[in-house]
Amino acid sequence: MVTWQTITVALVSSFIGGAGGALLTVLLRIRHERDEQLRDRMLAAADELTTGLVQARMVTGDAVVRSEVPADDGPTFDEVLKKAEELVDHAKARQGRVDLLFDDRSPSGLAAAAALDDLYGAVNHLVERPLSSHGVGLARSRLKKADTAIRDFNRAAREAVRKPQRVGRQTEPPRGDPPHARTTEASSARSGRG
Repeated sequence: MVTWQTITVALVSSFIGGAGGALLTVLLRIRHERDEQLRDRMLAAADELTTGLVQARMVTGDAVVRSEVPADDGPTFDEVLKKAEELVDHAKARQGRVDLLFDDRSPSGLAAAAALDDLYGAVNHLVERPLSSHGVGLARSRLKKADTAIRDFNRAAREAVRKPQRVGRQTEPPRGDPPHARTTEASSARSGRG
């Protein structure tokens, strides 16, 4: 009788062990696939935002140059400035996915907000009338800061994509106003909505 009990216990434990192992394998595979999907989404969002930031930066830089030396042909300063405003606004719209996937308090989210804040600042200095050489100098300064913030965003986004974490786990609670609040205020002031 002891032999049958031993065989029964061995069969049941091997079945449970096999089922448990299979269940663990399935759960690990699901988690791996979810992490891979998250990485793909994060990479796509970072790519779209970087493209938008660089486009806005390039056109805003062109507006700075045209403010100092009007072009004989091609778009006027005002046309280039309007395009720069549109591109900065478009990049701001792309920031939403980055905030969702990376967290607005993460290094990526903070760098994206800083880049947008500096681009809005540069455009705001060019919008001021009458346009002064001081305003153009301030716009150039904000563009340099935007360049640094864009590089910081790219670096932080690459790191976050390599090691994705669930949103909210990678940062501590915010202190004070988030940087994007300044961006929103600058946008409102520029458009007259504030």
